[in-house]
Amino acid sequence: MNTKDVDYILEIAKFQSISQAAKSLYISQPALSRFLANLEDDLQTPLFVRGKNMLTLTEGGKIYVEYAQAVREKHFQMLNTIEALRSHRRSIIWIGYTLASNFPTFAYTSQEFNTLHPDVELQFIRVYSRDIKANLLDSTLAFALSSPPDEGDPIAYHNCFSSPLLVVIPKSFPLSLSPVMLEDGGYPWVDIRALADLPFALADKTSGIRKLIDKSLADMGVTLRNVPITTDNSLSALFYTEQGKHLCITTENIINNFQMRGKYHVYRFGTPPVTRKSGILHLKAKDFTAPEKACFELLKKYYSSTPSLKKSGAGGR
Repeated sequence: MNTKDVDYILEIAKFQSISQAAKSLYISQPALSRFLANLEDDLQTPLFVRGKNMLTLTEGGKIYVEYAQAVREKHFQMLNTIEALRSHRRSIIWIGYTLASNFPTFAYTSQEFNTLHPDVELQFIRVYSRDIKANLLDSTLAFALSSPPDEGDPIAYHNCFSSPLLVVIPKSFPLSLSPVMLEDGGYPWVDIRALADLPFALADKTSGIRKLIDKSLADMGVTLRNVPITTDNSLSALFYTEQGKHLCITTENIINNFQMRGKYHVYRFGTPPVTRKSGILHLKAKDFTAPEKACFELLKKYYSSTPSLKKSGAGGR
């Protein structure tokens, strides 16, 4: 399976620059430009708007990138599964993680696990929070790394860390805010009630982060009255914020993983500031095998030691 189209477009979207993407891909800039032009011609739709200093995704480009990410992950999953069969490994423990889960130590976890159980492989795959319950119930996943489950679900949850939920505001918005610097020296705080009439792009209501957003705002007595855009996840919502026309609410690590070159301000909100918990999920009734128990202990070890992400005292990037 050739995933060149996917890899090339994701690199261009990441760097917002053909020249920088070409360097990352170790190909020439003219070759990458020709590839993009040919692909857009085949699709009969532009994927990027060409600006003076950067490329920005069109509506069609946002759709392409969202599906391209899923294709890349499925491709890796296929290759890893085939490799596991080729090397005669007896079993695989599947671990799902969401974009917002911030689990950066896959390699360390797998390496240490392999010293304990060389005949079993750990596989990490990105999932949507809305699918975790079903994936655990049908044994597609043994564990998941995400936010707490809904009350009443047959899912056990082990909290590992919390990070701030953040409102992202394009610098192009002519706002007069009075951000407050809190004692912890992290992101500045704003009163989100002052933003309630502005246009937001948010993840859809079935996602874990949207459920947290809605509950937090309801507890504060705040209603966002202008949400014209809903997306599959909060990373996609950031694409709309990149265009400078919508605010969004997302997590710290998604902001750090999506470079937007100083085009926005980032603030905490809520009293106390709203945070998103992340941890390990599995079926309550699950009887762990010895490898699964070892996997669980390693997930706790590395997930609980996740370092704090870079904070912005000025509220912008």
